[in-house]
Amino acid sequence: MPTPRDPAPQVPAPAVPAPTDPVLQPESHGHGAGPSRGPVRRLAAPLAALGITALAVAAVASVDVDGSGPSFCPFRTLTGLDCPFCGSTRAAGALARGEVVPALDHNALFVLVILPLAVLAWVLWLRRAWRGQRFPDVPTRLVVGLMALTGAWWVLRLAVPWLGSGLS
Repeated sequence: MPTPRDPAPQVPAPAVPAPTDPVLQPESHGHGAGPSRGPVRRLAAPLAALGITALAVAAVASVDVDGSGPSFCPFRTLTGLDCPFCGSTRAAGALARGEVVPALDHNALFVLVILPLAVLAWVLWLRRAWRGQRFPDVPTRLVVGLMALTGAWWVLRLAVPWLGSGLS
C-alpha cells in the first residue's frame, strides 16, 4: 500500500494517431502508395458543378427576360431598389447568347468581377482535385475586399440611375 509520500503509479497514455487528411493518405487496399481516391472520384465534384452550371446557363440563355415578369430578388420585391446582384441572371443569359454589352448593362459587377473570380476558383479547384490536394482556405482579406467592392458597387448603382439593372 502506497504511503501518502509515495508518488502515484504512472499509467502510460494510450497512443493516439496524428490527425490526417484522408484525401492525401495512401490507399489501404494494398494497391500501393498514392491518394486514397482515384482521379475520377477526386474530379467528380468539380465536374458535377460544371455540369450543373452548364444546365443553368442553358436554361437562362433560352429565356430572353425583358423585365416584364416577376422579380426573383427579395430585396427588390420589398423595396423597389436594386440589390448589388440584381440583373446577374439576365447578364448570365446575355453572355450565354454572346451579348456582352447588354450583359454589362444588366450587372457590370457580375460580368467583370464575380464571373471571372468564379471561373478562376473553379479552375483552381479542378487542378487541386486532379493533384489530390485540398482547396486552400480563402484569405480573409480577399473576402473583406470583395464585400467592400460589392458595397461600393451597390451605393454607386443606387446613386447613378443608368447603372441599375435595367428594370424600371
